[in-house]
Amino acid sequence: MRSSVKALREQGVWSVEFTEAQYDLLVRSMVTFLAIEKERFARVVTVGPRAEELDAIISGAERVHGGKAVIRTSLDDIHMIHSMLVFLPTLFTSEEDFVTRVGFFKENVAEVAAGLKRAIVRTAVDV
Repeated sequence: MRSSVKALREQGVWSVEFTEAQYDLLVRSMVTFLAIEKERFARVVTVGPRAEELDAIISGAERVHGGKAVIRTSLDDIHMIHSMLVFLPTLFTSEEDFVTRVGFFKENVAEVAAGLKRAIVRTAVDV
């Protein structure tokens, strides 16, 4: 899984582009996270005060050429997505259980989280 994620920032709005596989990983990770962390306060502690909007943010991605998906949102929402990706693997003691539930390896989730962070930092420095 490629860890390269693209990001742009225009007038305070971030556009983050994920490959088709990365977006699939993002959706599956979110579905798994929401299914396991059912309590509102558990979600808030993990991803922040707007945790109930996580589904809408990710599901609201615009599909573009080549199956890619672009999420246009705030830096706070990007932080929420990143937090969810970093936290999710800690909910599983075995790689096998994680793969069965999410459909990807823990290292794939870590790569996308790291790629997202790199893209945001790189873009913030360039602006």
